[in-house]
Order: sequence, then structure tokens, then C-alpha cells
Amino acid sequence: MEPTDARPISAAPTREEVLHPHPRRSRPKLNAVLRHATIIFFCLIVLVPIAWMVLVSVKSIPDAYTGDLWPKNF
Repeated sequence: MEPTDARPISAAPTREEVLHPHPRRSRPKLNAVLRHATIIFFCLIVLVPIAWMVLVSVKSIPDAYTGDLWPKNF
């Protein structure tokens, strides 16, 4: 059996572990920001037509052709 650098479970934490229990978070990487922006963009492509359909369904026929986003009468 080869020796390992692991310490027993009951061993006290080292000085480094006590001073910095959690490593600092770095700034979000550009790749992650671009990925989230892409996901949000495609979600909007899917959700905007659904929202438009719901809004048009509560409008009267003349209001549906005016181009107003919110109906004047429900």
C-alpha cells in the first residue's frame, strides 16, 4: 500500500482551510455570459409569439387590427 497525503477525518483543519474556507469566486467567464445571453434570446423568440397570441385573444376584432399592445375593452 502506498502512502497518501490524505489526513484522517478527525484531524483539525489546516491554517489555510481556516483562513479561506471557501475559495473566492472569480468573475463570470465571457463564455458563460454569452451562453446565458443566447438562451435568453431563444426563450424570447419562443415566448413573444405566445404572449402576442394571448393578448390578441382578449381583444375585440377591431382592436386586434389597430396595433395597440393592450386592448381598450376586454
